[in-house]
Amino acid sequence: MKRSPLLLFIIILSLYPLLNSSRSSENKNILESQETDISINIDYFNKLPKNDYIIGPGDNLLIIISKDYPELTRNIVVNGEGTINLYSLGRIYVEGLTITELTSLLDKAYKEYVRYPDIEVNIIDYRPVEILVNGEVNKPGLLTLEGSLSISPKYRSPLEEKAFLGSSMTPQAFQNLNQIYNNEENDIKFYFPKVFDALYKSGGVTEYSDLSKVKLIRENSLSNGGGKIETILDLEKYILYGDDSHNIRIYDKDIIVINKLKNPDQNIISNAVRYRMNPQYVQVIVSGRVNTPGVFKLSRKSTLNDAIDMAGGTRVIRGPIKYLSFNNDGTIDKRKIKYRKNLKRGSFSNPYLKQGDLIVVGSSFLSKSAEAIKEFTEPFQGIYSTYRLYELVSE
Repeated sequence: MKRSPLLLFIIILSLYPLLNSSRSSENKNILESQETDISINIDYFNKLPKNDYIIGPGDNLLIIISKDYPELTRNIVVNGEGTINLYSLGRIYVEGLTITELTSLLDKAYKEYVRYPDIEVNIIDYRPVEILVNGEVNKPGLLTLEGSLSISPKYRSPLEEKAFLGSSMTPQAFQNLNQIYNNEENDIKFYFPKVFDALYKSGGVTEYSDLSKVKLIRENSLSNGGGKIETILDLEKYILYGDDSHNIRIYDKDIIVINKLKNPDQNIISNAVRYRMNPQYVQVIVSGRVNTPGVFKLSRKSTLNDAIDMAGGTRVIRGPIKYLSFNNDGTIDKRKIKYRKNLKRGSFSNPYLKQGDLIVVGSSFLSKSAEAIKEFTEPFQGIYSTYRLYELVSE
């Protein structure tokens, strides 16, 4: 029997309160489930870091033996031999111990001298962080970063802090200190260097950097067996989706290894600049038969032709272009190029530029300016002498 549209409408209308009630009940159950999932209890306090800070020379420690005996409290710096001097115990070796391990050992040692020791070990100033960054970055090698950056709204602003610390402060650290400074709830806070800060200090990544599988090698604590431990970090999560979970704190003696992609990816550079992993500009030298030779500051996405344009273009009489670029493996990429204005960006004859690249138009090596020679040779110091570079260009 065929039902009229009016009859169907009446049936649906009569069932609507029942359907809506069922849906409300379902939504309520979902909300109740979510509330249950986010509840926490006292076990949350036990989520202590797996890799406790390992003490070393240069750390400034505040050691409280017992609040009942304030005269035993010491503020002391770990010396170059890894030792400190404490009341009753004398000179003791602490290098290589974590905060937890030192606290536990002092608690046992002071039971002979203090009836109820209640040991607290705090770090007042962190020693500098020395790490090795290897692989596909612009300047691989050993780096030194501040162990921590502290800021107090009562004393210094982020700009004053940057002036105080100079070049050791990275853009990401400065941005974090700005957020800390604007939060007046606490007097003093610390910012600790992270993986991104290390990559920035190493000159940033290249179009061949594999950020999805960054290896981090770290010293293991003595109570966990010592030796080395390693993990793989996915930093692409940050530059693609803003997920900062793998941009973890770095510690003294860490080793960071960036693998190389088989094929270049220019999106890496764009995203790295946007998230301040890479400096925004590079400095290159353009010399020879151009109208205004010298040192030029260009965007990271600039090519050889862009640099020549910045130098005022080539003169009417010109020879082949010689291009020298410093590779991460210590070699020099040397090319002879025939200049054409409309070459594809990133091609062999119109490559993307890197920090310290040299472009010589025609037969002239460098301008007569001694400053230009110094600017040119600086990126290659320790690899090739000025004379050897002159030979490379003249060949």
